[in-house]
Order: sequence, then C-alpha cells, then structure tokens
Amino acid sequence: MLRELIRKWWQVDIGLADDSGSLVDDAWGNIPPSGNDFCRALLSSGRGKKKCLRSIREINAKLSASSPRQEAVAHVCHLGFGMAASALHARERYRGFVFACGFSSRELSRTRLVRLRGTVKEIGSPETGLAGERVPVLSREDVERMKDLLAYGAREMERFDRDLDFRQTLPSAKQPSALPGIVSRSRAMAETCKRLVALSTSGAPLLFCGADGTGKRILARAVHQTSTRRKGPFVVFASNGPAHTREIELFGHVRGGSIGKLGAIERARGGSAYLPAGTWAEPEIQVKLLRLIRENTIVPVGSDGPVEADVRLLLSHDGDFEHEAAAGSIRQDLADKLSDGIVRVPPLARRSEDLDELIRLFVERYKHPGRQAPRIGSDVLSLLKRYSWPGNANELESEIRTLLNLCPGGETITPEHVSLKIRQAVGHGSKPLVDALEKARDLKSAIEVVERQMIQQGLVRTRFNKSRLARQLGISRSNLLAKIEKYGLEKKSGRRE
Repeated sequence: MLRELIRKWWQVDIGLADDSGSLVDDAWGNIPPSGNDFCRALLSSGRGKKKCLRSIREINAKLSASSPRQEAVAHVCHLGFGMAASALHARERYRGFVFACGFSSRELSRTRLVRLRGTVKEIGSPETGLAGERVPVLSREDVERMKDLLAYGAREMERFDRDLDFRQTLPSAKQPSALPGIVSRSRAMAETCKRLVALSTSGAPLLFCGADGTGKRILARAVHQTSTRRKGPFVVFASNGPAHTREIELFGHVRGGSIGKLGAIERARGGSAYLPAGTWAEPEIQVKLLRLIRENTIVPVGSDGPVEADVRLLLSHDGDFEHEAAAGSIRQDLADKLSDGIVRVPPLARRSEDLDELIRLFVERYKHPGRQAPRIGSDVLSLLKRYSWPGNANELESEIRTLLNLCPGGETITPEHVSLKIRQAVGHGSKPLVDALEKARDLKSAIEVVERQMIQQGLVRTRFNKSRLARQLGISRSNLLAKIEKYGLEKKSGRRE
C-alpha cells in the first residue's frame, strides 16, 4: 500500500536495502522503477546502475553511522536528484533502510536538462536513449511527507519483526512473565521483567542500568514486594549532601561507643535498600558496599568494629556501567560482584506497546477527584506515540499531568493542548497522513485523505491559482476542479483561476 501511495502521488517508487547497502529480496531486488526518464535510461546500462548503487550505499553509510539514531534522512544522488530514506532497526541493531529516489525539488532549467542529456550519453551505453525528460518535482512539504511515510513504513516493518519474535518467545502460562503493577506489554520490558522475576527470590544485589526516568526505582520496589523480604522495609536512600555526609546517612554514625545515628542500611534491616544513581559512586562508599556484599557487615562512621547487616542491596546507575568500571570510576572488584545482577531497563522509545497503558495509569493518578477524566482523542494519542520521549516515563508522566491541569474535567484534550516541543518534534503538520495509514488499511481511503490534504494545502500555497496547482500536481485542470468539488474545498470568495 505504501509503494502504491507514493507511486500514485509523486511518480516515485521505493526500494529496500540491507545494512551493507545492497538491494535485497526478489520482490525488491531491482532498483525501483521511476517516473524519472533520466534515471530509467541510466538503469538500462551497467555503468549507470553501478553509479545508482553507489548513491544507495552512500545513504547506508550516513544512516549506519548516525548517532543518535536518525529516523529519516535526505540525500542527493550522483545525478543531483533527491533521495529520502528511513533506517530499519531490529533486535536493537541497524538492519538496513527503505528509500525513495529520483525526484527534484524544483523545475529543471533548460541548462540542466542539456547537462543531464550529456551525462546519460557519457555514462550509458551507445544505444542508451531517453524516452522523455520527465522528472518528478516535489516541494519541501512533499519531501517531508514522503520522509514521514518512509519512517512509518520502517516502523511497521520493525513492529512486525518485534511482534513475531515476541510471540515466539512468550513464556508458558506457568511461568510469570511480569512483575505485579509493572506495565510490560512491550517485548523489551517483558524481557526485563522476566529476568527480574528470576532474580527476585535470591538475596544477591541487583544493579538497575538505564537512562534517567525509565522507572528503575519502581522496578526495585516491585522486586522487593515479590521477594522473601517483602515483609521487611523498603528504604530509598536519598541524599544530595557531600560524600562524608552521604557516608554517615548510608552507614550510620557512632559517638562515644554508642550509636549516634542509624544509617539507611540499618533502617532497611530485614528488607531492601535502594540506592539511586549518583548516591554511591564515591570511593569511600564503594569500599564499604563491597564489604557489605562480601561479608554482610558494615562499619558505621566512628566505629572500631563491624556491625552485621541483614539487607538486600538494590542499586541504580544511569551511565554505561561497564565503560565506567573499565575507566576506573567504578571499582573493578565491586563491578565484578555486581555483574551477575545487572538488569537493563529499556527507554520508553523501545516500549511503544506500553504507551496506552502508561497513559491510562497516569490519567487515573492525576485526574481531579470527583470529576470525570478528560477524553484523550485518537489524534492526541497518535501524536504522543510518535514522540521519542527522551525523558522517558518521567517526561510522559509530566506531560499527562500538564494536560489534565489544562483540561480539569469533562473536556476533550486536543493536539493544541500538547506541549509545543512535542508537536514540533513529531511534525504535527503531517499527522493526517500518518493517521490515514494507521486507520485505513485499504489503498483507496488512504489516498483520498492524502489527496484532500495535498490539494487543500496547495490551494493555500498558490492562493487558489488552480491552473498553477494543477501543473504542480501533474494533473489536468478539469481533474483538479472535480476533486476540489468532491472534497468541498471551493473558496467562497476572492477566487483566482
């Protein structure tokens, strides 16, 4: 459907390449047929095809080297025509890209046409001939729409691969696959929960590694509640003071032979102690944590001897733990003790299947008491799902809380209520195009939505100059007039013909 949609509207076709930049699959094995006569002519010759393949490999180099991950990119081929591509990722690896090529951002001048004719003769074989001089012309808005479509197609492929793999690895009904109270419909979070369930009954320390805002503390609490220590306390160590103060607050302090202050470790006796990222990285604290893991004892500040501890350590880390251990900021012996208990917490960008449930959870948490929760329309949900959420679940929670404050009860939340940075990041102006593909699974209805949007925006752009718009869209003026009437886009006054 995606290929037919792009082909119909822009006379451009799409292709698929693997992570080496080679075209793949029998159905996709040829460079896509094109509405560009110059491209078609060159593809009939061996030298021309090699140059086209080189341009495709250049896109591969750009996408495979991009960090952070780019969803869609633009490129220029060896003939100077436009290319657009979107990366494909599966199982956390770059796998290739889907692409479109052979279009121009402006009408070709006579001088450029002459140069292109010369290039075709120079590169092609002696019998290479031009069937015409057609070149698809796409405005900047058209290119952005195409990139959105390619990104949508790539996400659909990734989702299919992820769902297929997830279905094949689902645990049996007798095996718990998730922790109580944790949203884990996504494959990434389901695997994390499965590992945590397996580790929850042991008394070994756990290290939650993940970006800020991914819910490491919530997972740690869930582990405590499903462990044999669930009847004991769950103590969260929170301290922003200097290293010496933090050491006292964590391990306690002894004055004159008697306990002057109980630390978080002793207050968690019989239960679990959670140490957030940034609270335990000082060398002095690491030494004492290593002793706690090895001997199950602590030495309070000012004490001459050890004190027995009965606690399970649950630690959190935001950065690259192995890299920091290799660099020396984390003691290697401590890193070795924690290595078997490392749990990777996925970012929200890898948990798209969890978004609906998380949104419902936050709406219930922050809706005004005694009032009906506002309705979140499908257009708002689509917008939220297309955002990458760099601040993870914390950012989503804050956004939902803000939306509920803007619409305290009974109203419908609209896209205009959503934060400007989110709307700008996802390209809210092209939302109807993506929505059409998500809602309408047949080609005809999808094309009609795109058709209406393009004509409506084109009329505004040309100030209702229908002759000019017909030329831009590549259709007859009578055909355009019929479509304007069909979609009710006729301007009531001040029309220009």
